[in-house]
Amino acid sequence: MKTNDNNEVNMKYRILPLNLFILAFVFGLLGNIYAQPAAPTLISPSQYSTNVSLNPTFVWDSTATSTHWVFRISTDSTFATVMYTSGSLPDTVFTYSGPSLNSGTNYYWEAVASDGTFNSPWSSHFRFTTSGIPNPTVPVLGYPPDSTWRMPDSLTFTWSNPGGQDSSFEIQITQDPTFYSVEIDSAGITDTSYTVIHSLLLGGSAYDHYYWRVQ
Repeated sequence: MKTNDNNEVNMKYRILPLNLFILAFVFGLLGNIYAQPAAPTLISPSQYSTNVSLNPTFVWDSTATSTHWVFRISTDSTFATVMYTSGSLPDTVFTYSGPSLNSGTNYYWEAVASDGTFNSPWSSHFRFTTSGIPNPTVPVLGYPPDSTWRMPDSLTFTWSNPGGQDSSFEIQITQDPTFYSVEIDSAGITDTSYTVIHSLLLGGSAYDHYYWRVQ
C-alpha cells in the first residue's frame, strides 16, 4: 500500500508541474493577444464623403489603452504608394498640413494605434473626394511621334487625355526647340486632334524640323 501511495504522490507531483506549465503558456498566449491595441475606428472624413476641404481635419476613435496614433493618405486603395504618413500623434484629431491635396481627387486614409509597446493592425480605409474641379492632366502626345520625317503637307496632330476630365486644349508648333517663338499657337481646341496644312500655315519645306506640344 505504501508503494502505491508513494507512486500516487509521485504521479501527482509529476502532473502538477505539467499543469502549471500549460496554464502559464495559455495565460502568456492570452496576455500577448490582449496586449495588442484594437485598430482605430475612422470617423471623419467618413467613407465616400465628397466636397472635402484640401486641408481636412481627420478624426478617429480608439481604445482606452492606446496612447499614440499614426495615419496615412494614398491615392491608391491598396496603399502600394503612400503620399503622406504622419508622425506619432498624441491625439485622435489632426488637421492636415502635409503635401497639397489636389482638387476633385479621390484619396484613401487609414490609421494605426499604439499603447507604447504594441501596435494595432491598420484600420479599414475610408475613401474621400476633395472639393473643386480636378487639376488638368498632362496630355500624352500621339501622332506624329518623335523624330518622324517626310510628313505630308496636310498633317493631323493627335494626343490623348489621360485624366478624361479636360475639355479644352492648346497646341503650339514651332521650329524653335525652346518654344521662345512659335509659328502656330491655337487654344480652345475641344477635341484631341488638330489639322494643319504644312505649306500654307508654316511656310516651310518638307525637310524643316518642327517641334510641337499640347497643354
